[in-house]
Amino acid sequence: MASDANQDAFLGRAKELSNIIKEHIQSDSFIMAISHHDADGLSSAGIIGSALARAKTRFSVRIVEELREEIVDGINKAKPDIVIFTDIGSGYFDLLSSHLEAETSLVLDHHPPNGEVPKKVVQLNPHEFGIDGARLVSAAGVSYFVAREISAENKDLSALAIVGALGDMQDKNEKRALMGLNERLVEDGISSGNVRVDSDLVMYGRETRPIHRALAYTTTPYLPNLSGREDNSVLHSTLKQRHQTEGRRQISYPCGSIAGREAETTQCDHCVPRLDWVPVQCSPRHGWNRLYIGQRTSG
Repeated sequence: MASDANQDAFLGRAKELSNIIKEHIQSDSFIMAISHHDADGLSSAGIIGSALARAKTRFSVRIVEELREEIVDGINKAKPDIVIFTDIGSGYFDLLSSHLEAETSLVLDHHPPNGEVPKKVVQLNPHEFGIDGARLVSAAGVSYFVAREISAENKDLSALAIVGALGDMQDKNEKRALMGLNERLVEDGISSGNVRVDSDLVMYGRETRPIHRALAYTTTPYLPNLSGREDNSVLHSTLKQRHQTEGRRQISYPCGSIAGREAETTQCDHCVPRLDWVPVQCSPRHGWNRLYIGQRTSG
């Protein structure tokens, strides 16, 4: 686990990069953000894009699968004053050094760096500070800590950073909690009123499906005699309508007699993780919806 000194050094570098971005905002520069196309990359793009939009600056965001020469050529044709790469870039230093024409570019990534950082590139990467980018912070978290330094109003973007961390499966700790720098995201989300943390059941479709189907469709963790067996999962109340105290009582079902003796205590621990809830504005028509992001199951 990285020490507080490592985290403080990382956050100090985040402030340095935020100052570079703020200088370009004040100069009315055209800023281009390039991000990866997975959940972490999309969350990162949302964070940086939101921060730039709130700053009322000129910017564009592009989502890519990978960096190739033709993509860098497209960036050059747009003639940005600065390029911000999120969730991508640390593995493409040779390409950026040889093809990117922008005088300044920032790389906000969590993948292990490959090669020497080019002179025109400023990088923020947890691996440079002894912080495990595979478990303790994702690119969305890296992007968030920079956005938070751009303006305090961006603290609400911690919710998007949590989405990125979960999208990169960084909830592999005890009771599926987020740790390290990710834990600071949760703290910011709670203090800004955008995240609520609970301990509850891990179920597939827990907000939308009848509980017997949610049990049957849940395969992570595997529930003996229940996973894939809708006929055995005959509980006819919905998870969405369940009262909190009922939820506590129903914890005994997958871990008790219905599941059979094969259910191990360690499985039960994973059935009741710490869950993070985030309100997400889907559209003006639908208004604010509550999106559960504290679990990841298949089915």
